[in-house]
Amino acid sequence: MIEKTVLELAELLGAKLLGESSLRVRGLRSLDQADPDCLSPLLRKRYLHKMSAIPGAVLTNDSLASAALEKGVTSVLVHADPVLALARVIDIFFPSSKREGFVHPFAIVDDDASVHESAWIGPGAVIEAEVEIGEGSWIGPNAVVLRGTVIGKYVRVGPGAVIGYEGFGFVPGVDGPVKIRQVGRVELGDFVEIGAGACVDRGTLGSTVIGRETKIDNLVQVGHNVKIGERTLIAAQTGLAGSTLVGDDVMLGGQVGVADHVSIGDGVRVAGQGGVTGDVARGSSVAGMPAIPHERWRRAMARFLASARVEDESNTEDQ
Repeated sequence: MIEKTVLELAELLGAKLLGESSLRVRGLRSLDQADPDCLSPLLRKRYLHKMSAIPGAVLTNDSLASAALEKGVTSVLVHADPVLALARVIDIFFPSSKREGFVHPFAIVDDDASVHESAWIGPGAVIEAEVEIGEGSWIGPNAVVLRGTVIGKYVRVGPGAVIGYEGFGFVPGVDGPVKIRQVGRVELGDFVEIGAGACVDRGTLGSTVIGRETKIDNLVQVGHNVKIGERTLIAAQTGLAGSTLVGDDVMLGGQVGVADHVSIGDGVRVAGQGGVTGDVARGSSVAGMPAIPHERWRRAMARFLASARVEDESNTEDQ
């Protein structure tokens, strides 16, 4: 069992310590399952009222520290970015096991695939010919990596993900839809993560490219010839239509939809369920369908709700 004093944790995290400094922490728990010898994250004020037990220590920001002490918490670790600090604490108490190169006997790896000796291939995974998988990469159970895909170093492909299948390309013909075959490939940069059940389609002629350190959530669809930059975060159920260009450091919320041949600049933020139908300038924050500047969308929603409320009150009076 890993055990640390709160003082040791404060030093490791660069956090300020309030309260008792000798408390020994033996694990992490959520606030609703707290124990006197555990550390719990307190990330929002509303969670204070959901504490069914008092943890020995909490990790929080400066604005919530006093309230935590008033609740009876023994020790408080105060960090400017408690979410980032939580990620580091999880690594302390739940260190990743070192994985050696491994190919599960129930995986299917084509003889013409190039798999680095340190890569890990899970049960039921399928690796087709002409696939390249780099150092330290992890291919989850039942994931499928199709012909011509290039995967960099320390990439994670989640269970059930499909990388390099044909995209959705059809044109109307006299006798019905005519399929446009995709014969390009997919390129995943170093440290990319692809979530469970996500799909990344190969390019029609060129490549679908996902840049270094980009993280893609479960159940995301990346269409053919999409180009995504570095360090971009894409949440679950987002769909990117073909030939979309997404810059560096972009954040797309859950269920965002992006039309084909759209360009999204560096640092853009798209709120959940936003519908991007045109180019979005660098550094913009947008929301709604069609996506418009976020502040404008909030004002529009406020006017809409106020108008709806007046209409409801009028209808009530008429009755």
